[in-house]
Amino acid sequence: EQKYGRHIYGNWTKSPEYKALKACKGISLDQLPPEYEQYREKIATLRKYEEQRKAKEAEKLMRKSVGKRVQDNAETRQELENLVKEKELYFQTNINNIYSLKVLLSLNAYIHHRDDNNIYLRIRLDDLILNSNPILEYSHDFNTFLSKEDFNIKFDDNSKLLICYFNDIIDELLNDNKIKEVSYIKGVNNIPIHQMNNDIFLVKGYVGEPLMGSILEFLIRQGLKKILFIGGAGVLVNSNRGDLFVIKEALRDEGLSYHYSEASRYVLANLEVLNIITKYLNEHNINYTLANTWSIDAIYRETKAKIELRKKEGLMLVEMEQAGLIALTNFYKVKYGALIYAGDDLSKETHDLRLSTKTNYKYELFKIAIDILNLF
Repeated sequence: EQKYGRHIYGNWTKSPEYKALKACKGISLDQLPPEYEQYREKIATLRKYEEQRKAKEAEKLMRKSVGKRVQDNAETRQELENLVKEKELYFQTNINNIYSLKVLLSLNAYIHHRDDNNIYLRIRLDDLILNSNPILEYSHDFNTFLSKEDFNIKFDDNSKLLICYFNDIIDELLNDNKIKEVSYIKGVNNIPIHQMNNDIFLVKGYVGEPLMGSILEFLIRQGLKKILFIGGAGVLVNSNRGDLFVIKEALRDEGLSYHYSEASRYVLANLEVLNIITKYLNEHNINYTLANTWSIDAIYRETKAKIELRKKEGLMLVEMEQAGLIALTNFYKVKYGALIYAGDDLSKETHDLRLSTKTNYKYELFKIAIDILNLF
């Protein structure tokens, strides 16, 4: 009662102001009965307090309900759709009227900003569920705004791609005329595409998910359906440089994967491809380890505390591509697998780059990858 200026009377409900307020409910100030005219100013003040209280309650309700769907309203939906078509960015409403606009919640409206008199609501009209963290606003929509790019290669069901992070091997194959450049992805820096035979194509690997993911998605949009990745990673477990790991799942401590899969701690590799890879390795008596990997897109945020945390969780590798590429290929329902060799060592007290001039394991891994691709 003190908050709303009702402290004049110890018992508010017995006060004449309260009786006047109740009696004049729904009556405008200009039409007050004569017996309540003396309370005009007080009634106006109390109504204002009540409107402010309801507005605060409504705003609190809306903040709690962001992303939750309630009963829809066709008229309001049509109004908002018209606003979007007219490229209006916000839906504006007076702060005192927001209590009656619950329907906005069903359209994923949320408070973007406000001033003294109005609240400005951002609107979504597709299947997006709004979240205070934009990275978690996942959409199932396959329709990109970007137009399909011109490309001179037409992939078919037999076409296969090897993403290879061994640039020295690719350069050597080019010099020996064992592969040829057949096309490139246009950009500020063109990305060359190489062909080994009629079915197998190669692209150099690039560090980090945004670029590598964009390259891969471009090729998938051209019809590519079978992909194998070979490269290196840091190790969180005791191992020798060059030891082979097969990725079975990736911890999503990055950004790209959240655009292709709803939020979860891990993203799982394609089981069919995993079976093809492990069957080949077992039949040829090749030592390997099925691994879960920590995908992160900020290499200098691999802090000692985080490394210890990941090791306790049982993670074996750390790299910058797998979670995003697995999520992307799962999204498009294409085949994808990854073979990783042990690179720098993060399992000890100090970081060991383990630089070595020995590259035999790279050539061996390349040959294994080609064999496995032919089984896809």
